[in-house]
Amino acid sequence: MENSFFDWQLSEYKPVFCKMTMMHHIPFRLDYSGDFHGAIHLNIQLQGDSVKRIGNTTIELKDLDIFLTSPWEPHRTVFSENGSLIIMCVLDPEQLANSLPGQKERLQAFLFLPPKERHALIKKYISGNFLQKTLYEIYPEEYISTCRKCFNDGKYDFENPYLPEYPVPENDYLRLWHIFIGFFIRILSNVKDKELPGNNQTDYFRLLPALQKVQNADGRKITVEEAAASCNMSVSTFRKQFTRIVGTPFAKYEVNSRFYFALQEFCGGKYLLKEIAEKYSFYDMSHFCRLFKKVTSSTPRKYQKKTDAIR
Repeated sequence: MENSFFDWQLSEYKPVFCKMTMMHHIPFRLDYSGDFHGAIHLNIQLQGDSVKRIGNTTIELKDLDIFLTSPWEPHRTVFSENGSLIIMCVLDPEQLANSLPGQKERLQAFLFLPPKERHALIKKYISGNFLQKTLYEIYPEEYISTCRKCFNDGKYDFENPYLPEYPVPENDYLRLWHIFIGFFIRILSNVKDKELPGNNQTDYFRLLPALQKVQNADGRKITVEEAAASCNMSVSTFRKQFTRIVGTPFAKYEVNSRFYFALQEFCGGKYLLKEIAEKYSFYDMSHFCRLFKKVTSSTPRKYQKKTDAIR
């Protein structure tokens, strides 16, 4: 099954998106490729339970907990016994790195940690009290209480899982952004150098050169041969390792990445569709348009009208 794409309309003026959402009971393990959106995904679980999967790594969340994915990681919820109440937060990785002077390399190293190691460090350095305090900085206590009541009463709409809307004024994004900068400063100032990836040669770290090559390609298509060579692996070994660890074949991951960056460029409105298709190494404009419709279920023109309406 294909990855699900999300465009959160992030920009330098709106580098963060937050939404309260309630997930229903999932009595069986779901199996799908996951969400892919090129942003840092930070979910704060207020109550309930859920099992998350990043690539092929599974992480279990109970009650008040937190879940963070890096921009290049497909992720999804695969199981929940009792449902969960979540504040979903999405952050622009480039804007975050620019907001942390002198910490860019440490942030990147932290994001490149294997999911379980990254989750363990967040649990180690972000206390329950700090997380609780963060909740009430993001949303007023009264609103959170209302959402908890909806969750406890089982008021869930399968067509629209989001809870009562809390309007965020345009000038309030700066306040939200400072909250998350403080969150990452707390982690990065506490994490020790020896806890960040260095010369560790586990399978996950051996894939980092390929992941970095895809992220920094600037539209150029990265072949599996190039990616394998950057990791000092044979093509067959690299393909197996990549699919096993990341959870999707490299070819699909690479085209998904290029499409995501092309979509961001398209939404910016500065370039023609033909120019974007050429810049991001799609065969031609018609090939890009077919992929666009397949991924977004919309034509480029309709998608752009929708984007303009949101702005």
